Amino acid sequence: AHVPLESLGYYMVPVAVAQYFQVFGVSVSSVIMPAVSELSHLGRTDDIRRVYVLGSRLLLWAALPVFTLAVVLAPHVLTLWLSPEFAERGGHVLRLLLLGQLAYLAASMPNTLDAGAAEGRVRRNMTAGAAALALVGWWFVAPRWGALGMAAVSAAAVAVAAAWALGAVHRTHVPMGWSEYLRGVWAGPALSAAACAAVAWPLRSQAFGFTGLVLVCAAGSAAYLAGAPWVWPAADREAVLAAWKGRR
Repeated sequence: AHVPLESLGYYMVPVAVAQYFQVFGVSVSSVIMPAVSELSHLGRTDDIRRVYVLGSRLLLWAALPVFTLAVVLAPHVLTLWLSPEFAERGGHVLRLLLLGQLAYLAASMPNTLDAGAAEGRVRRNMTAGAAALALVGWWFVAPRWGALGMAAVSAAAVAVAAAWALGAVHRTHVPMGWSEYLRGVWAGPALSAAACAAVAWPLRSQAFGFTGLVLVCAAGSAAYLAGAPWVWPAADREAVLAAWKGRR
């Protein structure tokens, strides 16, 4: 498919920015994988399930405010080093790519669990599936919709592949239905992220320039932190308090 050079520019710069958000999943995987490997070797399935659920939830607690603010303020972030015209168009592309990265983040714990069990097939199949879906989709949307269509297809491809990875791991390693997973892992962080977005979105017009961006991010983060204790599961609160007391 023919893709205008201008569209490639509006696509590749947001791609480079969005890739930095993979650090969350990589950081957690490096910590969780050794524990999962040991528990899998010992056959302690209940402990594997506990590590999987708690690790997934804490990963979202840490990452969602950053993703939320980045999606809300994507054009404003790009204006820090790019022209306003590029940032306006590239910001919408970046938003879609960040949603794809969020789907990839959701699959990081299933992939880690599968790799820790000395298999690793889920990550390979997920990556191959997402790439194939994206290439087919680009062929149809790129000539007409340019960078925005390519970003939408990329995000959708990753989301479909991530949903498959979650389903595969929940069938084989950690028996869990979708409703249980969404309630147990996503519900609390998503509610706090909604509070963050509700504060940051009306203030986004004040976020141009480094100082304005920092102030709006601070307001959104405060809303996220203010709402978090009310929706944290009791087990998470107890774990955080125990860790805090242990440091004192």
